[in-house]
Amino acid sequence: MSATTKSNRNVSMDLLRIISCLMVIFAHADAGWKYQPVDSIHWKTAIGYECFFRGCVLVFFMLSGALSRSTNVKKAAKKALVFIVVFWITSFLYSVNDAVLGFTRGNAITLSEILDRTINYKYHLWFLPAFVFLVLVSPFINRLFNSDKGRIVIKCYLVIWIVFGIILRTVQLATMDISQFGMIDKYVSGMTFTPILSENPIGFYCLGRILVEKKRSDRTNKLLLLGWFLASILIGALTYIYSSLAGELDSRFIHDTTILIFMQTIGTFCYGTSLEIGPKTAGIIGKIVPYALGIYLIHPFFIDWLYRVKVFGETSIFGLNIHPVIQAPLRLVIVFSLSYATVYLVKSIKSSLTHTGKQ
Repeated sequence: MSATTKSNRNVSMDLLRIISCLMVIFAHADAGWKYQPVDSIHWKTAIGYECFFRGCVLVFFMLSGALSRSTNVKKAAKKALVFIVVFWITSFLYSVNDAVLGFTRGNAITLSEILDRTINYKYHLWFLPAFVFLVLVSPFINRLFNSDKGRIVIKCYLVIWIVFGIILRTVQLATMDISQFGMIDKYVSGMTFTPILSENPIGFYCLGRILVEKKRSDRTNKLLLLGWFLASILIGALTYIYSSLAGELDSRFIHDTTILIFMQTIGTFCYGTSLEIGPKTAGIIGKIVPYALGIYLIHPFFIDWLYRVKVFGETSIFGLNIHPVIQAPLRLVIVFSLSYATVYLVKSIKSSLTHTGKQ
């Protein structure tokens, strides 16, 4: 069993949340390398790292399912409203950031463009609308879980999703003409209904609930970890093969929920939630996890400005051509540290103001 805190938080899930957040930052910090020539060491390094954590955001949906038991619709609506406000504020701030960056580069952005970018969010913010939707439907899903007939409905839904949204989607992607792919995910507009089913918050939410309730042996967890490893290797190998044929990044296996990313996500979740965590490690996790969402939201801001002030170069860091295998983790450490310090400072100021106000 994994450790729990005095507030009955499952520490292994908190650790998994932190790791998933770190992997998102890792992917974004060296994202530009994916658009280097496919025979370059930077491109190979980016794909080599990324192939191991493409399912990191999907793990968040599974964690929500594993932890949520509420059937209170009003409570869910209030929580969703908070996330909607956070989403629009964050999106607006990124739009203003774009305007400032554009101004410093001699490329001014108008107010209407700022508003347009606020509405048509960018970066990683797709996660928040998806999560808002999940929060709103979670009471109804949890009610289904509370009855035997409801669980049968959920299991039938999962079978349909996995067959049509995952397996057939993978076959469709693997056999689609290579000319339809490229650096900007050209294939999205040409797909059938299966994209709606593939990156499915409800499906991963339900799987999280089912898997956390199911006891698994150490042997099963190790097999799932092996599945995660093999799936990751195949994601990298297939991306390399298809990209080599295309002469540029072919993103079908890293930007889509194929059976490989599905296996990777399940393996990450199952192994991560089975970890035994000692009290000291639990204490460290407890100091980081309250800031995880804030870190997730603001880290691209620091990536933008680290490039702008030339700390990050296209293929360098601090103006040094450090080997990309070492440089990529360094970028992660820098961005995470700045993001953590900022969120910690903001929360500390908020806490101080609240405390002062009560006095």
